[in-house]
Amino acid sequence: MDPEISIPSLDSAIRSWRLFPRTLPDQTAEAGKVAADGLDDSRLDWLVLTLRDIAKPLHATPL
Repeated sequence: MDPEISIPSLDSAIRSWRLFPRTLPDQTAEAGKVAADGLDDSRLDWLVLTLRDIAKPLHATPL
């Protein structure tokens, strides 16, 4: 991402983040907030987010 956003600032920096299976763009889920502490460790290369208001079954399993 350019400019780089720190993990602690991510919740306030992103207005919305929609996820969907590659072949089903109308089947969206909206990401919520950062779901775990300590993700700003520079040795880590992953991100864990919550999901907002899931009204119907997803076509994927959130891990």
